[in-house]
Amino acid sequence: MTRPAIIIDSREKTPWNFGDYPTVPGSLSTGDYSLEKFEDLICVERKSLVDIVGCIGKGRDRFKRELLRMRSFKCKAVIIEATLKQIHAGNWRGLVKPAHVLGSIASWRSKYSIEFIYAGNREQAADECKRLMLKYHDYCRRYASRFII
Repeated sequence: MTRPAIIIDSREKTPWNFGDYPTVPGSLSTGDYSLEKFEDLICVERKSLVDIVGCIGKGRDRFKRELLRMRSFKCKAVIIEATLKQIHAGNWRGLVKPAHVLGSIASWRSKYSIEFIYAGNREQAADECKRLMLKYHDYCRRYASRFII
């Protein structure tokens, strides 16, 4: 069986490295990553620590629109390139407090039923993204095999 390629949205400014796993550039309507032929089912949004803090302030309305679009996907996640400990430390510029970041994420998780994953760093985030998408692909493949006559 051939492996589906990971689609990296063409607007992604700092794409993750998936090693020797096949990737292709693409134009995703929502999110930064998906799998070929699963673009309407899988959506992963990448956020650095600075990005997620920005989503609490000036970028909040735009990010909430993104989360609204993500709700329609079966497999969806926001993967953050930081740990909870880093967020609690609040080592960023601006007036946004760690409690604001964590409270907003908790609210969005509840309201939009989207998983937020604290991956620690870029490499771990890329691994988690690939693992999540491939596990969902495998689940779909096994489910579909039940109906082959």
